[in-house]
Amino acid sequence: MKVKKDGYQFDLMGVYEDEVWIIEVKTKFLMSKKQVDEMLKGLENWRKNNPGKNFVYMLLTLTGYKEGLGRYIARKIKSMGGKAIIFNDEKTRKFLGKFGYEV
Repeated sequence: MKVKKDGYQFDLMGVYEDEVWIIEVKTKFLMSKKQVDEMLKGLENWRKNNPGKNFVYMLLTLTGYKEGLGRYIARKIKSMGGKAIIFNDEKTRKFLGKFGYEV
């Protein structure tokens, strides 16, 4: 789903039971909180337009992230009222490998 005019754009979005699943795949190494904050601006805009909706934010990083940023991202998502699933590069490769994708 891509809704640039509303201030957000995600790689994949869908609904399962009563939760909206938002999945993003990052190909660049995440190095700073500033970079993460910029990445999550779209999610914050989506939350403003969809108050009260239950959501799960899943982040797949192909090249990983700096130590400690995973916890930072999880806290940011939780503060928005969501659940976070964050895969570093190793977990992303294993996850995608289960579907036949070698990364």
